Amino acid sequence: MLTRLVLLSLMVGFFLVWLDIRPMEVLTGVQRIFERFWAAGFDAVREIASYVAAGAAIVVPVWLALRLIGMKPRGPKN
Repeated sequence: MLTRLVLLSLMVGFFLVWLDIRPMEVLTGVQRIFERFWAAGFDAVREIASYVAAGAAIVVPVWLALRLIGMKPRGPKN
């Protein structure tokens, strides 16, 4: 397993060097993404939460109704 991880890392490393991408550039890019997300005031999170809430308003009652309809009466086991 460790050998596969090393070989995969080597192949990805060759590919990144071929594209002239350095590890520090990747880390800096990830840092910038988090900084932009933070600077956006979590508007994206609020928007996604509103989509989830809107979907849940339909999905949860339908799911609950289907569960209740699918329940079989419990009788004595033979």
